[in-house]
Amino acid sequence: MLTLSAETEALVKARAAVAGKTPDALVREAIERYASTSDVAGKPEVRAVDMERVKEISRRNTSCPLLDRRSAKEILDEAWTDLS
Repeated sequence: MLTLSAETEALVKARAAVAGKTPDALVREAIERYASTSDVAGKPEVRAVDMERVKEISRRNTSCPLLDRRSAKEILDEAWTDLS
């Protein structure tokens, strides 16, 4: 159990009434919001690398230059022409 100053308790009760929540719910939400935006929340969950997905992305990206059959010069010339 926490001991709060009378001023803090009055503030929590007033804000909770305006929000239509209990003081307990309001304080809990405020603490959770603070924790999620600061270092208090701890380190994020580390997920395992899905190597099949990595390989699929690599295959897809490797084929990208083959999708445009123009030479690099033609691509650059067109890009610079559009700017003028």
